[in-house]
Amino acid sequence: MAIREDAAFGDLLRRYRSQAGLTQEELAERAGVSARAISDLERGTRSRPRRDTVALLADALGLDAEQRRQLAETVTRTRAVPVATTRRELNTLLALELSPLIGREHEEAAVVHLLRGRDVRIVTLTGTGGVGKTRLALRVASELKSAYHDGSAVVSLAPLRDADQALPAIASALDVAAVPHSDVNGVLREALRDREMLLVLDNCEHLPGAAEGIEQLLLAVPRLTVLATSRAPLRIRGEQEFAVAPLGIPGPDEVKTETDLARFPSCVLFLSRARAIAPALAFSDRDAVAVGEICRRLDGLPLAIELAAARTRVLPPQALAVRLGRRLPLLQGGLRDSPPRQRTLRAAIEWSYDLLPPDARRLFARLAVFPGPFDVPAAEGVCDADLDSLDLLLAQNLLGRTVAGRFFYLETIREFAEEKLEESADSPALRRRHAEYFLALVRSAHLTLEADGPMRHDLVVNEWDNVRAALDWTRAAGELTLGVELALALENFWVTSNPYEGWRRLDEMRRDLDQLPLPLQAHVLRSCGSCRVIVGDHAGGIRFFEESLALYRALGDARGSGIVLQRLGWQEAAQIAHPGRVLAQIEESLALHRSIGFAKGEAISLGALAGLERRAGNLDDALALLERSAVLARDSGNFWWQGKMLIEMAEVQLARGNLAEALDGVYEALPVCRTISDRVHMVRALAILARIAAAAGESSRAGYLWGAIEAEERRSPVGWWSADRQSYAQHVLALGDPQFESSRRRAWQLPFEAVLDDVLETAR
Repeated sequence: MAIREDAAFGDLLRRYRSQAGLTQEELAERAGVSARAISDLERGTRSRPRRDTVALLADALGLDAEQRRQLAETVTRTRAVPVATTRRELNTLLALELSPLIGREHEEAAVVHLLRGRDVRIVTLTGTGGVGKTRLALRVASELKSAYHDGSAVVSLAPLRDADQALPAIASALDVAAVPHSDVNGVLREALRDREMLLVLDNCEHLPGAAEGIEQLLLAVPRLTVLATSRAPLRIRGEQEFAVAPLGIPGPDEVKTETDLARFPSCVLFLSRARAIAPALAFSDRDAVAVGEICRRLDGLPLAIELAAARTRVLPPQALAVRLGRRLPLLQGGLRDSPPRQRTLRAAIEWSYDLLPPDARRLFARLAVFPGPFDVPAAEGVCDADLDSLDLLLAQNLLGRTVAGRFFYLETIREFAEEKLEESADSPALRRRHAEYFLALVRSAHLTLEADGPMRHDLVVNEWDNVRAALDWTRAAGELTLGVELALALENFWVTSNPYEGWRRLDEMRRDLDQLPLPLQAHVLRSCGSCRVIVGDHAGGIRFFEESLALYRALGDARGSGIVLQRLGWQEAAQIAHPGRVLAQIEESLALHRSIGFAKGEAISLGALAGLERRAGNLDDALALLERSAVLARDSGNFWWQGKMLIEMAEVQLARGNLAEALDGVYEALPVCRTISDRVHMVRALAILARIAAAAGESSRAGYLWGAIEAEERRSPVGWWSADRQSYAQHVLALGDPQFESSRRRAWQLPFEAVLDDVLETAR
């Protein structure tokens, strides 16, 4: 997320450059950065420069100690750091920040003071659900956005159900990929070791097992600070607990007029929320007394107060107080070991729930089947939602709405709604409908080769919390066939975006293979092979492909046989062991695909033949086959294969010495690969650009691109890329001059997405 900065740094940089008599291009060459970066910094449209970039510029300008100090101070003064979040939490947090935080000035100042002192490495905001821990944490993070060199990040742990998912979630939010079957803590430690940042971990209470990993991360990264929210302390060494109390409430006789309400934050919150609903709402003295009574009975809990204030749409404060007074004695139950305020919050939610008409009440419980944000079609398709009931839940603040128009539950309310769902007879059928709905949605994304239609990876990305929950439910409920069908419908999503999780889930399903129909068995083995190949296990992939092929042949499935023959031939070709058998496999695959008019399959077979021609040194023939394959893949909607073919065409042009054609090919391929998050081929694209830069003697550019590849490799292995890495490295690393090394180190600190942005901007 780019934030426009104050132009102070850019003004000073421009002044020093002019004094040195340098153009932007000359300064860029001296400093080892791009001329566009210099231009953006001087115009103030580029995000704040990193410390190493400032040092490079100062060296290139020949600044003395005082000038260096002045330049560095402008960066400190104008720093504006965005808060990074997970995709789901970004929308939720934006919605929360639309309303003001009331009555937390003292708490905000106290937590900021704790963190500014830097003697404390972890502060945990504790308190009952609904007390406002998340909002306070966000406000503190915003206040401290300029205090940490590498900014702040917010990670919501609320969607997670397993402590082992905590570190991967943190890694994902920080653009550091966690690798299953490896030391995720080690990957994070390596990626963050030089960062100075504030990490906000929201909703930790249900993952006590994650505390150890967080503690190890703090020990390994000395300039990392954590601000956590939890209903209980994490019990980590050095942890500073900060209890977030409810808002101040009036005593029984302390409110007599509306003026008195201003002295109590809970009452101010009630008035603010009530008047947001009805701006012209007038309060008599008797209404003011009722507001004081409501806030007192709700123990000053912000969420409970907001729920009550929402009722002013239909009930005046005096009527609200009466209704609440009758309900509270009956709603003081809950768990016996729960603190009183938690039981009061439960009472407030249940009271609000009981005021709903039956249809809305039923929908409120049913919508808890969605662990992530959802849209109207999903609510209608899974829960038989009607728009009037949805609107009522929104109006009563029982549902939230993201800036993108999707719906969500605050976690405390969702817990209550889920209890109501489990109490109902609807739950098993509803969870099955949820899984079936998202199976249909994933199938509509056309992510298997057999599917007719263009691949739509974005449909899965936007619904990933719900898709993952559906997969988890099928496993827990013993719904093997439904779970397998969903996992197989995700085949190309696993390959391009998440091969390690695909490998794990499919491997679990493979253990019950004999319980599945033969066509599903063949497809599971094929998908297992594809995931194995992508993560670099070529021998394992070939073994699964051979088992899959045997089943497809036994079934007489020409399409399935053709797909696996191509994949098997492609992998065996990489071993260069049996070239005759490989050619026969691929030619048979091509014949099968053509015999049934299967364009997607024909495209991949042509691409495999091109690979054989390329290995034989027949580059003209290879290029012709690749072009035909790319066009067929594009026209049939197989965008993953289209991107792959375009990259291979660029590699052939590079081998022929046609650098301009290779460059054009990469610029055509990269947007296709990026749209579907095809990590392997995005890395290959940067490698081609790095070789082209090296061949042109552009040391700074080559170092920048190669450093970005190395940073991405540190996130997690890049599978197929590893086999060809050395051939690129020997050309690029041969430069090794100071400009190359400087730019290489700079790229190590940049997000991969930022480098891709830069490359595509250059292309434009």
